[in-house]
Amino acid sequence: MLLQYGSSGSSVAQLQRDLNFCGYDAGAVDGDFGSQTKSAVIECQSYNRLDQDGIYGDITDGALMTEIKIIQQALKNNGYNITVDGAVGDETLNATKDYQSKNGLVVDGIVGANTLAKLKIKENVSASVSTPNFTQTVNTPVSTTDHGKKSAHIYVAPGHGTQTNGIWDSGCTDGNYTEANLVLAIAKVVVRNLRDWGITVTSEADRDNDLNMTYSVAKANNVGADYYISLHCDWNQAPTGTYPIIYPGSASGMKFANAVNASVMSRMGMTTRGILQRDDYEVSYTDMPACIFECGSIRADINKLLNVEKFGFAIAQGIYDAI
Repeated sequence: MLLQYGSSGSSVAQLQRDLNFCGYDAGAVDGDFGSQTKSAVIECQSYNRLDQDGIYGDITDGALMTEIKIIQQALKNNGYNITVDGAVGDETLNATKDYQSKNGLVVDGIVGANTLAKLKIKENVSASVSTPNFTQTVNTPVSTTDHGKKSAHIYVAPGHGTQTNGIWDSGCTDGNYTEANLVLAIAKVVVRNLRDWGITVTSEADRDNDLNMTYSVAKANNVGADYYISLHCDWNQAPTGTYPIIYPGSASGMKFANAVNASVMSRMGMTTRGILQRDDYEVSYTDMPACIFECGSIRADINKLLNVEKFGFAIAQGIYDAI
C-alpha cells in the first residue's frame, strides 16, 4: 500500500476513517489525501516512532492496523461481537459509541485518551521521542537518557531446540532452515546487544538450546527477571509479518510488545498481524511482563530472518525502549 499527498479514492477514505478513529485528526472523510490527512499520518508515525514522512506505506499501515486491532480486541473482551481486523467500519464504530455511552464518555466514536484509559489500554511510548537513525552501527542503542535501564533484568528464551529429555525440536521448517536455529541465532544477537548496553540478561541462548518452556518460565521467575521474551517464527505464507502474543488484558505486556513490534517493523521493513492476547503458557505463568514474539514467517520472511545481526538489533532496541 502506498498513499500520499494528492492520492484519492476509497482507500484514502478508509485511511481517514481509521486515523480519525484512533484520534489522529484527518478531517472530513472525503477520499482526498490533502494536508490535514498528511498531518494525521505524520502524527501516527510519530506516535509509533516511525519515519515521519507523511507517506502511508506498508509499515505505517501495519502500525495503524495494530492500534485498531488492540482497540477492537479490548471491545471484544468487553462483550462486543466484532471482528478484529484492523479496519474501522460501522461494526467497530457502533461498538465504540455504545461503549462510550455506557461508560460516561463523550460519544464521538474517537478512541482518545479517556476511552483508552477506560478500556485499560495504555498509550504508546511518547511521541516526542525523535525517530531514530536505523542505519546506525550495532551496539549503540537509541536513547537520550538512561532511566535506570542498567538495573533491568530480562529473560530471553529462544524457542524450540534441544529439550530437557534430549529430543531435538526443530519447530517449523522450510527447505534448509529450521525455526529453532533461526531464532537461536537471532537470540544470541539480542543477548549480546542488551548486555553491551548494561542490561542483565539470563538466556538459554548461552547454552545453545531452550530446554523447554516450563524450564524457561520457572527459571525466569526464580531469577526475578523484570521482563520475559520468547522468540519464534511461524510458517504462514499469508498473512505474514510479526505476531506478538501477550496475556489477555495485560497493559504492561501490551506496552512491552508494542515497543518490540514497532522497532522490528521500522528496522526490518516488516508488516504485522497485530498483537494477539491469548492465554499461552509462557505469558500466563511468568511473574513479569511477557511476550511471545513471532518474528515472521520462515517461508515469506526468510530473507529478513536470515539477517540475524539486523533482526537481533531491532529486537534488542525494542526491549531497550520498553524498559
